Amino acid sequence: MSKNKINQQKEERFYLEKFLPLIGISKAGIMIGDDPPDFVVTYDDNKVAIEVTEFHSDFKGEKGYPRRVIEEAWKELSTAIAVERKNIIKLHNINCTLYFDKFIVPSRKERVAFAKELVSFVKSVLSRVSKVQVEYEEFHRDNQLLSKYLRKITIKKVGCYITWGWNHSAGMVGLRESELKAVVEEKLISIKRSFDEIWLLIVSGVEISQCMGMPSVEELRGFIGANDFLNKTPYSNVFIYQYLFDRVIEWTKQGGWRMNISKF
Repeated sequence: MSKNKINQQKEERFYLEKFLPLIGISKAGIMIGDDPPDFVVTYDDNKVAIEVTEFHSDFKGEKGYPRRVIEEAWKELSTAIAVERKNIIKLHNINCTLYFDKFIVPSRKERVAFAKELVSFVKSVLSRVSKVQVEYEEFHRDNQLLSKYLRKITIKKVGCYITWGWNHSAGMVGLRESELKAVVEEKLISIKRSFDEIWLLIVSGVEISQCMGMPSVEELRGFIGANDFLNKTPYSNVFIYQYLFDRVIEWTKQGGWRMNISKF
């Protein structure tokens, strides 16, 4: 088994172990499945096959890049910024938020230069920075990369070291019917062994691309095409698990969508 597959399996098991108590299953045996299924869970007298998948929005940014690709680029840029900043003590209690003009970050070859420009600019305005947030929409003439990518920067003093952020870190996109159908289509399986039930666990994790807003039961019931499709799958239960909120919405072949309220 490849290293990536092992890491994926560990992550999926982590989510599964967090999810089960939320739906009232506190004592369960979890075994690696035959892929499919990903896992076999036994509880009480039930033996359930569970497929686990992470939701990612199919939203496209500038030049058609998927949101998750842009997120990875931001992580690399954020690391470059941290490297430039780490030895400058007077910047350790400064918080800076970058507002990108478009949903795109500097290319890999530009990232170190961008980070240097940013740190240099913040140092140049420190005398005007206080605990009250200051906003900058114009940059020095030699800050070509800042001018190219940023709409503005906000800066303020804080009480401790904090990673500098960007304006998309709180971005959320709503779950669309096409996305729900697509994530289920990717997990259509054929299981030869006999199980009491077959479940699909769709995880909305911690990345921006995994955010789906707070879909309501009413919204999901309105996904007529996706729901018709679900009825044709081998799944008896489909769960949307929003990890950051301990929130679970459940679909069953018998009753459709409902909020799972075992813990709420």
